Amino acid sequence: MNRIDIIRKICVILFVTTGILCLFFYKGENYQVYKGYSEGYDGMIEVEVTVWHNRKGEVRVKDVKYTHEDTPELANPVFDNIIGQLKSKQDIKKLDIVAGATYTSTGCIEALKYAVESAK
Repeated sequence: MNRIDIIRKICVILFVTTGILCLFFYKGENYQVYKGYSEGYDGMIEVEVTVWHNRKGEVRVKDVKYTHEDTPELANPVFDNIIGQLKSKQDIKKLDIVAGATYTSTGCIEALKYAVESAK
């Protein structure tokens, strides 16, 4: 057995051991779902927020689903805008109300705030 064969065997053993250790210590992202409710312009708003906690323990929003009793043509763009803000900013305190849809915006933000606060 020459030196190259020994080095190859050592490299294979190290590679396999590293792979096994990575699988053993990998926790994965543990997603959790929280619901929030609030009053909109024409009725109740319900949001379902999927979150995970990063290594610092901060809540990070992955996905949001919603149902509401407001007029879909008017409210859906408002919800999409606010959810987009939440996903990009990852801070419930920095969400802006959509002009012309104050009640729907406020209700959406309050429902999201309730769900995200429940995740902490």
